[in-house]
Amino acid sequence: MFNTQSKKLELLKGETVNLDKQIDCVYYSETFYVIKKSYFEQIVGLQEEYKEQSIRMADDLEKTEMITGIEKIREEIEKNPAIHKKLVRIAKLGNYQSITQKDVRQMQKVAKRYKVKLNVKDGKLAIEEKEDIDTILKMLADYYKTGDVTGKPYGTFSGREIKLESESH
Repeated sequence: MFNTQSKKLELLKGETVNLDKQIDCVYYSETFYVIKKSYFEQIVGLQEEYKEQSIRMADDLEKTEMITGIEKIREEIEKNPAIHKKLVRIAKLGNYQSITQKDVRQMQKVAKRYKVKLNVKDGKLAIEEKEDIDTILKMLADYYKTGDVTGKPYGTFSGREIKLESESH
C-alpha cells in the first residue's frame, strides 16, 4: 500500500478489496445494484440455469412434432449462450405448446410480410441451417409486433401480454 504520510510503498498484511475497471454490481445494505446485467448473471450462476432450461425447452419443442431439425438447436445451445435467453423467453410465453399447421401458415404470412425466409416442409417448421433457428425462434416468441397508435412494425423478444378486460358497461 502507498502510505500517504511517509510517501513510501509498504507491504500490506490482511484482507484487501480489488476493483476491476468496470463494476458489474454493488451489494449494499442487503441489496444488489446491478450495473452490467449479463456479467451479474454470470457471477450468480444464472447462465447455467438458462442453459439447463434451454435444453429442456429443446426437448419440449421436439415433443410438439411440428419442428424438424431440433438437433441444430441443441448444437447451438452448447456453443452459443445468446440462444439460452431466447428459449427461456419462448418457454415463458408457452405459445409453442399447442402449435398447429394453422399456426405455421400464420407464421408464413408474417414471414412474407417482414420479408424473412421461414423454412417449412410438409406443414412443419424446418431447421436446416443456422438462419432457420433465428427465424423460427422469432416466430415462436411472437417477435414481430405492431404499435397500436402508429401502426409501425417492431421486432423484439421483450414485452409481456396485456390481458384486456371486456368492455361491458
